[in-house]
Amino acid sequence: MPEEKPTLAAAWSVATAAAVGSLYYDAVLALDPCRLCWSTLRRVSVAWIALPLSAFGAGLAAYHSWLQVVSGDSCTVAGCGTVQHRTLGLTIPNQALVAFLLIGLAVGHVALRRRR
Repeated sequence: MPEEKPTLAAAWSVATAAAVGSLYYDAVLALDPCRLCWSTLRRVSVAWIALPLSAFGAGLAAYHSWLQVVSGDSCTVAGCGTVQHRTLGLTIPNQALVAFLLIGLAVGHVALRRRR
């Protein structure tokens, strides 16, 4: 169990950074979130089913990232195909995808270790 603490701390750190980043985009940069962004944000807060929600969030973020690549626009508010901001070369949906994948990997790693 003690060897799981760094992995869970890393997952918690990623979730915290994602939440802080989301607040920054909203409060400081005044970016309007699209409907896909709202869907992924609501999924982050439910820790007890983190793995399925991480998979769902990653899938939604991957779809959102794909929309930006093909310039498709399926949303009415703050178009989902529009790149509003980049940090370290990653769009907001790309950042969400990385966060969900890291959380999913960390939680999956701990779940596999506990199964043994």
